[in-house]
Amino acid sequence: MALVPQDQWDRVFRELTQKLPSRSPLRHLGEGPIDTMAGFILNADGSEHVEIVRLLAGYGHPPTLALLREVASAKGNPNYPDRQDDADMAMAILAEVTTPKAIAAAVVNDNAPQPVAPVQPQIVYVDRPVPAPEPATVVDALPAVNGNGSTGDLIGQAYDALNALRLADALPIEERAPLAALISVLSTKNGSQIA
Repeated sequence: MALVPQDQWDRVFRELTQKLPSRSPLRHLGEGPIDTMAGFILNADGSEHVEIVRLLAGYGHPPTLALLREVASAKGNPNYPDRQDDADMAMAILAEVTTPKAIAAAVVNDNAPQPVAPVQPQIVYVDRPVPAPEPATVVDALPAVNGNGSTGDLIGQAYDALNALRLADALPIEERAPLAALISVLSTKNGSQIA
C-alpha cells in the first residue's frame, strides 16, 4: 500500500468524505449535495430496515413483533427521549398488522402464528381512505359445482367454493374461525391434501 501514489489516496479520501446529491426520484426540488457516502449507506439501512420489519410483522414473525413492541415501549420513557418518533412508528406498524383484516388472514392460514393484541397508535403516518369492502354474496362468490363427480371431487369442489368466499373480506371476524376450520378439514383427507 505504501507504493500507492498520494494523489490516488487523496481521491479515495475525497470520494468518501465529500457530500453527494441524492438520486432518489422523490428528493427535494433543488436539494443539492446532502450527505457523504457513509451517510447514504446509513440512510439506506434506516429506510430498508423499516420496510423489512413491516413486511415480516405482516407475516406474524414473532421476533419482529417482539422488536416492534420493544420499540413501542419507549413511548413516554424518559430514558429514551430520542426514540419517541420511533415508538410512534412502531405502534403504527403494530396497529396496521393487527387490524381485523390482518388477523382474519392469519386465522384462515393454519400455519400462521397467533396475532398480537392490537396497539392503538398515537399518530398515523399515512392518511388514505380505507375503501369499504364490497358486499359479497354467496352466489357470486361460488364457482360452478359439478354434481356428477366422485365424493372426493365433490369435497374438492366444496373446498374450492369455500376458499372463493374470501373469508377475510366477506364475514365478521367472529364467524371466520369456524369456516376456516371447515376449510382445513375439507382440504385434508386421511392426513393428506386433496388437491
